[in-house]
Amino acid sequence: MVGALFTLTADTTAAVTDADWTEIEALATRMMSASRSYDHQNDVRLGLLELAAAQPASPGFLTLLRDGVNDADPIVRREAVRLLRALGETPAREAEPVETGRDATDYRTILEWAERPHWLVIETEGGRVVADLFGQDAPLACWNFAQLAGSGWFDRGVWHRVVPNFVLQDGCPRGDGYGGPDWQIRCEINQHRYVTGALGMALSGKDTGGSQFFFTHSDQPHLDGRYTVFGQIESGQEVADRLLQGSPIFSIQVVSEKP
Repeated sequence: MVGALFTLTADTTAAVTDADWTEIEALATRMMSASRSYDHQNDVRLGLLELAAAQPASPGFLTLLRDGVNDADPIVRREAVRLLRALGETPAREAEPVETGRDATDYRTILEWAERPHWLVIETEGGRVVADLFGQDAPLACWNFAQLAGSGWFDRGVWHRVVPNFVLQDGCPRGDGYGGPDWQIRCEINQHRYVTGALGMALSGKDTGGSQFFFTHSDQPHLDGRYTVFGQIESGQEVADRLLQGSPIFSIQVVSEKP
């Protein structure tokens, strides 16, 4: 639908009346509202922002773009801020900080959980992978991952991205690399390095971690300090290295006793 609106608004030969523009603006506004209410993915809203920025003379589209700086999704906010500045406008607010919705009580619970050691156990068609979780250095990432694993989020998923000698990645509920939960966690950059078998949090920008994670096939020093390292493979690196894109994951568990 967003693509169809792009085609229509970009067609200079189309006989679009003022009444048509009013309907188009209203449709885009309804789509934006519906996406915020029912779709925790952000691709529709990002497409609508791009459409709005291409029509800066349209009051309705400009309002939609301005409203984007208050979106709950930090990626949408950042894009709205960027597009408004490109149009010479001063956004009503900055995109930061990322609003996690957590308070001091939540963080105390997370830190108490992280005081105990935990391990990640992944059952795949090629065998088992076991990783030590770095709860002391990345408590939020480890706790968040444990909550997702406990809910069955990762079970029956697939490795949607495998790049030989680089990484294998999962955690996308859609299976295409663009999905995640309807919340974000802050980055926890620490002293751990991206050596072979490191477990990292995938991002779409600073403080946008959710459910997607990756393991490294080999040392990747260019990732150091850019993505949270929150674990390390202890056994099963050879299993991880044999997995192919599209290979299934049977289950993922976080346990408090070493497997």
